[in-house]
Amino acid sequence: MADLTLKMQSGSLTIIEKKEGALRFHAVRTDKFKMSRLSLNFILPADAERSPLTRLMLAVMMRGCRKYPTVIEINKKLDELYGATVTWRAVTVGERHIFKISCEMLSNKYTLPGDRDSVVRRVCDVVLDILLDPLLDEEGLLSSSNLESERKLLIDAIRAKINDQK
Repeated sequence: MADLTLKMQSGSLTIIEKKEGALRFHAVRTDKFKMSRLSLNFILPADAERSPLTRLMLAVMMRGCRKYPTVIEINKKLDELYGATVTWRAVTVGERHIFKISCEMLSNKYTLPGDRDSVVRRVCDVVLDILLDPLLDEEGLLSSSNLESERKLLIDAIRAKINDQK
């Protein structure tokens, strides 16, 4: 993995970039803020058939995983992590479809002294549970009730967009 580390002289700012094939990792470290932010971006070719299905799949996955089977349980866990948030959105930019998962959490230096584990690491664990251990039904497929709910929400969003054209 190619590493590039740049330390800026105008304060305590460190920029780290790592590349491995199609994967890229960028980190900017500074002690100027009380909150930390993590952003995962999945960039795929825009495809009229697959892009809506991929968006729907991500929406269903964000509703729960095996460890936290409901949005309420995910949010309870995030509340325990000093009110961390995990949000997602899908956008199309030119020929690319971008799926973004963003996390915001309290920086470790502002947590209680007894908290030995990094808040950032624990929020990453929640996101990894959501992405890598999704809630599946008896047949090994994504939850059909969550899929149907998200499908209806997506249809309503499309209809609203059609009806709102100016």
